[in-house]
Amino acid sequence: MPCNLAVSIAKAAVPKERLRALLTADAIKDVVLTYLVRQYAALSPSLLSAQGNVVRYRLGKLTLTIADGEVSLDGTRMKAIDADQLATNISELLTQLAGRLFQKQVQAALSGVTTRARMAEVQGVRQQAAVFTINL
Repeated sequence: MPCNLAVSIAKAAVPKERLRALLTADAIKDVVLTYLVRQYAALSPSLLSAQGNVVRYRLGKLTLTIADGEVSLDGTRMKAIDADQLATNISELLTQLAGRLFQKQVQAALSGVTTRARMAEVQGVRQQAAVFTINL
């Protein structure tokens, strides 16, 4: 009997803590550095350190720090850079990155879905059904 029902997940609510946990130094260091080099090449952005959930970059006379998904800037403010806008842009980049990392995690989990046939009673009628198992 064909199934006339479909399941679609348009938007999932994922706690911020769960997304922030995906933002490890290894996950973000190259992505943010690439962004900084493309947007602020004249300031010679460079990676200072990356350990645990803390990543530091040098951007001219500024030090940009990302710790547990939070962005902060220290150092001498320069006219060539709007520090608040930079922090906002990096925060948005991290949000997008966390979403992509979560999506990859879900796709990886779904690649391990197994199915098996089983008899089930649906509205009083015994019929064959597929049982899906996801190991997360």
